[in-house]
Amino acid sequence: WLSAKGTMHSDQCEEYLEFRLSPDGTIKRLSFVGVSIPPLPNGPVSVRRFRIDYSQDGTHWTKGGENYMMETMDFNGVQTFRLHRPIDASHVRLTCLQNAFAAENVYISGMPPFDCIGLFHVRFK
Repeated sequence: WLSAKGTMHSDQCEEYLEFRLSPDGTIKRLSFVGVSIPPLPNGPVSVRRFRIDYSQDGTHWTKGGENYMMETMDFNGVQTFRLHRPIDASHVRLTCLQNAFAAENVYISGMPPFDCIGLFHVRFK
């Protein structure tokens, strides 16, 4: 997945992927999230910081806050994060906040900014 060009303004954004945890909207308990990214130097737009938001009905959302913010590292494969407290929800959003390029402050004169954000895979448990 890759957000649209220009969706990451300066060094921050709030682009999200929304997931329904069951086909019929049944509330499920979520304790872990796994994310796979292309590491630097191959993945300058890879999500670096993200937050988990959640909803019990898909309409009213709770922002995850500091306890549900996570940061990826430059590793291949799935990076698994344990949530501070399990979330009971029918829908969740993985809200991307910053890409690897912005997080590393790698601004090179004459180089165009990386103004989008992305990832390979997301898993929930």
